Amino acid sequence: MTNVRTAKVKVKSKCVDSTQRKKDGLPSEHQIQSCFFDWVRLSTKAHPELRLCIAIPNAAKRSPGLAAWLRREGLTAGVPDVLLLVPRGIWCGLAIEFKRPGGKISPAQSFMIDDMRGEGWKVAVMHSTEEAITIVKEYLG
Repeated sequence: MTNVRTAKVKVKSKCVDSTQRKKDGLPSEHQIQSCFFDWVRLSTKAHPELRLCIAIPNAAKRSPGLAAWLRREGLTAGVPDVLLLVPRGIWCGLAIEFKRPGGKISPAQSFMIDDMRGEGWKVAVMHSTEEAITIVKEYLG
């Protein structure tokens, strides 16, 4: 299990337990992101602005009909997995794209990341829960 520390809380999360890992022994993006949101939920007292940390559920498998329905509502390929809707310094917000260790971003994600950076977003591609927690803490100051 991975220990994720908050200001005064120590969390033992099952989201990256070795029994739940993929066949290659590496955690999935879902497991990494779930563990990150365990930390977010437990850290909102110390960092109230984390209430504005939201997930963008683009990765879920959908039927063609539901996918078309969601695209009509504005679902867009390439949007990062997590948005922190809090401006800091020169940045209008922080976006995080989770990838499992060794994972690479898609062309749609690359275009979206470039566009977001051009509009003043800090965007990071993270391969672990710990990396994501570190960048959020640094971002919030």
